[in-house]
Amino acid sequence: MIFPGFFDTARASYDATTAQVFGEIGCGLSLGRVALEPFAGLAWAHLDTGRFGETGGSGAAALVGISNNQDVGYSTLGGRIATSFAVFNDMQLTPRASVTWQYAFGDVTPPAALAFQSIGTGFTVAGVPLARSTALVEGGLDLRLTPQASVGIAYVGQLGDRVQDHSVKASFNWKF
Repeated sequence: MIFPGFFDTARASYDATTAQVFGEIGCGLSLGRVALEPFAGLAWAHLDTGRFGETGGSGAAALVGISNNQDVGYSTLGGRIATSFAVFNDMQLTPRASVTWQYAFGDVTPPAALAFQSIGTGFTVAGVPLARSTALVEGGLDLRLTPQASVGIAYVGQLGDRVQDHSVKASFNWKF
């Protein structure tokens, strides 16, 4: 324990708003039963956090947070590939994959300006930086059970310098 015998509980109410805009352009190509789509995209996200002050406890460790605005943009360049074929009982199986290069620009290291209420000493905490350049990969299978229902499973990965994020997604879709 860094501060033996110290214990405090503080609470705060936080307000924040976000906005996001994105666009993508692609060109669908057909090579027999295989569909290809090269694409490029741009996205922008804005985060506006309000000021806050912690209350409760003895107040010795209570913080004040300064309002902050952050903007980050992403450019993407990649391609998608898919094909479909009939399996039993009019079901259709669609294997698909995509590979994308993503570049982040703007506020890629999120800061938080804080101060101790009791002494007014300010400091900045930097969050985990977003990777500037990453590869986004996805591969999956979709099975159309009926014209209205389908199930799917996919691997999704983000790979970059000092960052890796791997996940598996399962889906069920019902059209009505």
